[in-house]
Amino acid sequence: MKRPEDKTDSDQKSAAGKTLLSESFVQKARHDLRSPLTVIKGAAELLRTASAASDQQLFDKSLERIDRAVVEMQNIIDRTFRYDSDTIVDETEVSSSQTIDKQAHFNFAGKRILLAEDKEINRQVITELLESYGLSVTMVVNGREVIQEFTRTSYDLILMDIEMPEVDGIEATRTIRETIDDISIPIIALSAHNESAYKEQCYDAGMNGYLLKPINPNELKRILSDWLGGKQDQKSIPLENERVVFKNDDLLDPNDGLERIAGNVSLYNRLLSRFIEEHADTKEQIWSKLDYDDAPEAIRIVHNLKSISGNLGLKAVSSQSAQVEDILQKNRFQELEPAINLLGDMLQDSIEATREYLNCNSTQQTTVTENESLPLDIEK
Repeated sequence: MKRPEDKTDSDQKSAAGKTLLSESFVQKARHDLRSPLTVIKGAAELLRTASAASDQQLFDKSLERIDRAVVEMQNIIDRTFRYDSDTIVDETEVSSSQTIDKQAHFNFAGKRILLAEDKEINRQVITELLESYGLSVTMVVNGREVIQEFTRTSYDLILMDIEMPEVDGIEATRTIRETIDDISIPIIALSAHNESAYKEQCYDAGMNGYLLKPINPNELKRILSDWLGGKQDQKSIPLENERVVFKNDDLLDPNDGLERIAGNVSLYNRLLSRFIEEHADTKEQIWSKLDYDDAPEAIRIVHNLKSISGNLGLKAVSSQSAQVEDILQKNRFQELEPAINLLGDMLQDSIEATREYLNCNSTQQTTVTENESLPLDIEK
């Protein structure tokens, strides 16, 4: 008989594995903490400048920035390193972006969301997902309407696109924080930019979180759970028998697109049809703006294409749009023509694939019916 203290090699490896944080967990924690740390670093430099110049106003503002960043860091730490003795899980499970129970549906019934997004397709995608969680959603299209609506009605959380006409999300947030609600209402940025500079602007304006577009349903649920405390109903979600099979999924991934709208097939088909109508000539629109030296408008068109196509599962278009946007922003003009031409080719190929999918979807029962829904968490 083996003595209790003896362990087999497999036991030892298992025990050692549980003492280590997974690589993806560490990377995510490092990524999340980088933005508030950047704010603190910059504010500390300003403090030194203010002290040397005896600038009390700059000194006070720098302290406020540090205070907000510290609060955000504490929120990140609390979210990342949760401890519940009744529900301890393996570290590798905690680290995954797919950690939300696949058989549990988040229920935020009674909670009110104010969604600010100027693009209609994006509004519909996000709203469908939010309403599938039991949330009541009010939609507005710019920061001015956010401020007006927020002064009239009480909301539990604001999802704020940072780039909108008239008044952008950052300016609207700053106005809310300075004149209406200094801290109590959570404001989450929506952005297709992943650069730290954009995140710092949002946190500096008083936002509480940053959600990348196209929206990842798991990240959205995590943020909603953190700020709204939604409970999980233990009832199973109606599931399809199999994932949608589509041969051109390198151009159009229906499972990815359907996941973002809680499996609403009818809505997904309508959004795809609208995408074809509105974006078939996007390449020509980009060149038209550049011919008139309107680079900012060309960047806006490409940025919107990146976000909308990503939400619909048009991954090739979304990826190449990101490349073109980066080239335009960095003035790498020698790369511009082939990049835009490639985007145009990908867009046309993706539109053809989308038409093929819509034709197949209208004649074959390859997916769920309108009254069914896909799993909210589809394994990648």
